[in-house]
Amino acid sequence: TTVKFLGITWSSDGRKIPEPVINKIDCIPTP
Repeated sequence: TTVKFLGITWSSDGRKIPEPVINKIDCIPTP
């Protein structure tokens, strides 16, 4: 899963996800 917090998107393993990747993730359902 991904969590958006304070404008930063974090993956379930605690890594920050860069902005360009966020745009792609928004189009893909996450578990």
